[in-house]
Amino acid sequence: MDANGAVNCLTDNGTSETVSKTADSAVTSSSGWVHVSAVREGTSCKVFINSEDKTATAGTHTTMTANDLNLRLGSNTSGSGFFKGYMDEVKIYDYAITPKALLVDYNAGHAIPGSPVGSAKAWWKMDEGYGATIHNTGSSGSANDGTITGATWSLEGKYDRALDFDGTSDYITVATGEIINQDTVTIEAWIYPTSVTGAHDFTILAQNDNGAGYTTHNFGIAGSTGKLMYDNELPSDGVLSGNTVLTANQWQHVAVVRDADSVTFYVNGASDGNGTGEARTSAASIDNTLIGARYYSGAPQHQFAGKLDDVKVYTVALSASQVAQAFNRGKAMAFGSLSTDTAGLPLNSAKSAYCVPGDSSSCNPPVADYSFDEKQGTSLNDLSGNGHTGTITNEGSYGGTNPKWTNGNIGGALEFGNYGYVEFTDDELIAQDNITVEAWIYPGKVSGGSSNFPIYVQNKNDSQGVTNFSHLFAIDYTNGKLKYDNSPAGGSINSNTALSANAWYHVAITRNGNAVTFYLNGKSDGSGTGETRDIFTAETLIGAKYYWVMYEANVDQFIGKISHLTVYDYARTPGQIAWDYDRGNPSLWWKLDECQGLVANDSSKQGAYDGVITIGATGTTASEGSCSSEQSDEAWSIGSTGVTNAGIYFDGTDDYISLGTGPSIYAVSFWVKPASTTQSIVDLDGGTHTISVSGGTISAAGFSSPTVYVDGYPTTSLPDTNWHQITVVDTTPLGTSNITLGKINTSLFTGQIDEFKLFSYPMTATQVRQNVVNATAVFN
Repeated sequence: MDANGAVNCLTDNGTSETVSKTADSAVTSSSGWVHVSAVREGTSCKVFINSEDKTATAGTHTTMTANDLNLRLGSNTSGSGFFKGYMDEVKIYDYAITPKALLVDYNAGHAIPGSPVGSAKAWWKMDEGYGATIHNTGSSGSANDGTITGATWSLEGKYDRALDFDGTSDYITVATGEIINQDTVTIEAWIYPTSVTGAHDFTILAQNDNGAGYTTHNFGIAGSTGKLMYDNELPSDGVLSGNTVLTANQWQHVAVVRDADSVTFYVNGASDGNGTGEARTSAASIDNTLIGARYYSGAPQHQFAGKLDDVKVYTVALSASQVAQAFNRGKAMAFGSLSTDTAGLPLNSAKSAYCVPGDSSSCNPPVADYSFDEKQGTSLNDLSGNGHTGTITNEGSYGGTNPKWTNGNIGGALEFGNYGYVEFTDDELIAQDNITVEAWIYPGKVSGGSSNFPIYVQNKNDSQGVTNFSHLFAIDYTNGKLKYDNSPAGGSINSNTALSANAWYHVAITRNGNAVTFYLNGKSDGSGTGETRDIFTAETLIGAKYYWVMYEANVDQFIGKISHLTVYDYARTPGQIAWDYDRGNPSLWWKLDECQGLVANDSSKQGAYDGVITIGATGTTASEGSCSSEQSDEAWSIGSTGVTNAGIYFDGTDDYISLGTGPSIYAVSFWVKPASTTQSIVDLDGGTHTISVSGGTISAAGFSSPTVYVDGYPTTSLPDTNWHQITVVDTTPLGTSNITLGKINTSLFTGQIDEFKLFSYPMTATQVRQNVVNATAVFN
């Protein structure tokens, strides 16, 4: 590297020097870590920065000959020109490596698609959900961020969020000239076109000369045919086309790969035609790159109609297998999804994340969604796409300070407490009775003083100091419980449980008509009848409430941290609240993997419902023993092989587990390997609600309207004495007390039991099947 910041490839034959180099200031002291390479082939030498050819001056290099000079790092062989800085991963090859191999080196050895390092030069995920900027997560960094014109945020992306283009005036500008200043390129994207044929083409990406209207690497859908198209208008105008007519209103993965002059199209990972690309003339007049449009006749035209997601640009030509891997999210195999539809098919849009797998209930996305992950600035951004941005502020006249950015239980949070709050001046968010408000909170104070601790409220303020409010969700200072209230009436409602200071809670309030329900950590925690909502509200606050002083939030203050707050315009179901809390995991969960001792540990987030194991001295088992003892009279030894890790054996004489009193539940599941198909399995409340099997038929006694599943399928038939998973789901909640596993009254169970779970919501059929799979498909 010379004194001007140019990276050089230099050949010295003893008489003269030949140099190929980048432009000046290609690398500076503020560049951070930079991957530099020189690749010599024949008499040429190309210089690469971060895997991209940046050769600005090309020399003709003489033949190299062997010599007896020492190889030196950090200076030249004459002992001058010392490098100042850090070096790492220095490699020398005895051949000219390909651009793909060079990119793999830049990726620290990872494959090109799916690398945790930035394989693509540009990758716009379009997952921001707010604002007018899309951020480039590719290797070229923020220089290739894009500015949105017109396009709107959508929660219905292929993966997470997307941008929606109207086909007439929407586009994104990446104002850095050419992203790809070479013939070889790969462009890929997920597209959801609402139109594939029309009076003009539908551009996905193009590099543009704004004045002349020329383009390079113009990739989109040909309006005349509905097929993929690729074009360069410098120097000629030969358009190449794919073979397949694309489908409107459906997500499709599309790609174009140009390797020198060879161009190949791909649709959903499969080759879709090829041709010879015209020569691309590098144009100094290329002004920018557009996504969703191209310049034509001096203005952005040929706009895309529909949604775009995950647009990527590579400086190398991906192979057919690499494109197929890119279609599969850059993975050889992909497991898991954000949710599923009612048929159990995977869903990965941001909208689907609000939906319980397999649930047919309405699961519209929230009106406002705040992750609190900004961790800087004075704006709280709305990820719902509805633009309800909050302003972080304070009551300065009372010496207030803004809430402080801090860490939450997951991601970021704001810490409130000194007359600081978040204000929304775009009127009330929810102008109706039906509502759900959810949040993670870490209260520093839950009682005492003379004012409540507001989490969320909609306020009215006027010149007479009237401060009516609606949908107040707070901690009641008189008792430490959750509170819901509306003015001007005075009838507030409380939850059942008093909170503790300095602990994280997931809290929620739902109102459906006048029916109000509280939730704490995913479970119902009391209910009541809501009073008439005050419709004269004007502003929404988080962390404070206006109180009898005009335009001042100076009395009711939340003390502590708030994170990830969401507001819905309908009442979420118990299953949806449990899904929001921890993706529907059981409220209580005894894995029975201890392998020793007389305590059955609660493995749920609660962790407070450990059970007492009783192993009587008579019968087959004389003691609890351990899994490793290999003794034939020990409960853990006989039951050491469970469905997931260990289980425990009950001898049918005097063995059982007492689990005490738990929460209200809708569903129970467990694995059994019974000694016979007539057994008493579990008592949930001292004899009223029990689950047993008689002659191979499972009975859920006392349940209101139970659905019984065996191995994930609805049936009451237990076919044999092998391992089977039993789930019972009811439509109404039942209270649990004196829970006894392995015993109903005086009748005891003989066999093995594993993975006993209680759920605070009615599981869907899909969730029941997933619960079975989660126990049997374990990857270690």
